[in-house]
Amino acid sequence: WDRVKLAQALLRFKEAKTVVLDMVFSEPTNESSDAQLGDAIGELGNVICGFFFDQKERQGIDESRLELLNDSAIEDINAQSVELTEYNYIEPNIETIMEQCMFNAPFNTIPDIDDRFRRYPAGLVFKDSHYAPLGLSALQVILNKRISLGEVDGEFKVLLGEKALSVDDNGFILLNYYANDALYQTVSIIDVVDGTVPAQFFKDK
Repeated sequence: WDRVKLAQALLRFKEAKTVVLDMVFSEPTNESSDAQLGDAIGELGNVICGFFFDQKERQGIDESRLELLNDSAIEDINAQSVELTEYNYIEPNIETIMEQCMFNAPFNTIPDIDDRFRRYPAGLVFKDSHYAPLGLSALQVILNKRISLGEVDGEFKVLLGEKALSVDDNGFILLNYYANDALYQTVSIIDVVDGTVPAQFFKDK
């Protein structure tokens, strides 16, 4: 899709509590389209933009985007007992988009040896800064609480206000797959754009 169409689609989510983009816009298209998508993200004011860390060399990140990225880093860290996964390279969004995001968050996940996903990273490290992954960053907005990493009764935890998520020795949170499927509704973005799914559907979601 042209980024103009993505911008139009995003503006249908004005009733949502938070919007999470699990896609990366790492290359410019044309100035007008990029600007319209950035403006739509900024107008919503609650968009968490995904990007990708890697161990292989990518395009890199300039100083201005690194500064924007640092605005999303976890600031409160009070635990040394767990070493989180560290990355050397990054595929970030273009600055026009990145500067409009409420948070910029990595959507990296790491499978088990059988390629199944049972765990979710508590945080990821890049250039000595710690970043909450996409899902945890969304919780920050939903709960209106900034993430901190610390120890509770000698155990490493991800802390969100009064909520504490247990973390294993490798820096991962065990995923809970036992929720009722009815809790997760999916709709087509085409139906959102053409009004088949009304904007009110996303209120407070």
